[in-house]
Amino acid sequence: MLMLIASVIVHLMPKPHCMDMSRRLVIGAAAAATLASPARTLAALPTDPREDTATCVIVVPGREPVSVPRPRYTGAGDPSWMYQEAPLPLFSPSSFPASWPYTDADFTRIDEEADTRFYRVPKLVYHIDEGAVCALMRYYDAHIPDNSDVLDIASSWISHYPPDFKARMKSISGTGISALELACNDQFKPAGSFKQADLNVKPALPYPDRSFDIVTCVVSFDYLTQPLQVMREVARVLRPGGRLILSQSNRFFFTKAVKVWTADASDEAHLRVLGNYIHFAGSFGQPYAIDISPRGAGTTDPMYIVEAKRS
Repeated sequence: MLMLIASVIVHLMPKPHCMDMSRRLVIGAAAAATLASPARTLAALPTDPREDTATCVIVVPGREPVSVPRPRYTGAGDPSWMYQEAPLPLFSPSSFPASWPYTDADFTRIDEEADTRFYRVPKLVYHIDEGAVCALMRYYDAHIPDNSDVLDIASSWISHYPPDFKARMKSISGTGISALELACNDQFKPAGSFKQADLNVKPALPYPDRSFDIVTCVVSFDYLTQPLQVMREVARVLRPGGRLILSQSNRFFFTKAVKVWTADASDEAHLRVLGNYIHFAGSFGQPYAIDISPRGAGTTDPMYIVEAKRS
């Protein structure tokens, strides 16, 4: 139990986990001119405390519950930071290969140990920095309509939604690999609306057809070994006209990410991989990519959106 407590506390720091791999935007000079689109600068939110603290109760069968304080970002950020929504012209009808471009080998990993073992100790940390979290909260705030039924897949102890989303949304559900982390997520509505699921063992979402208006996934599709099947499941649980919002930065657990992700770790390559997943899943319109990276002193991680509408 002491080891569990110590391990949880080590992982509580707001900065990304030390095993995350970080690379800044890598887009060639020739492509940069094409990808640089005029950005719509968004006004900063009113100044509020940048962090608050909640208590997560870790419950392990047969053991006494452990209460762990967890610092979390409110989304206020630094008042000097600026936010953008810059379209990236990565996808067009002619930008996709004629057939599925990947083999089974592309979805192997350095560490093939069961993911449930990797996550046996809750990782109550942010895997992106504060600036990226604030940018994502602002995007959600502007683009997810009130009274939506929302599903967060590959979720964890936090879903990166704005603090008032629980009051504004009709429902917020989550599924992820760690039941311990999901139990700490107080953004679900009703409380406890989560289902543990290892999508690499069984690539199926435990929800009926056409259950949700929005499906989100934060920096996690890079770990899926059966991404096409999962993407088809996303299409199944979305209502017609519903939207998939994938968010991606440049940090990841290198030994757990699939080979197609680690073979070319540039941001552009990663966004194109996500676009291919969406395209070949069918049932979606053409995906589009947006650079929502924050700007200002102290911001480090880029942040991108790949989004598509369910047809």
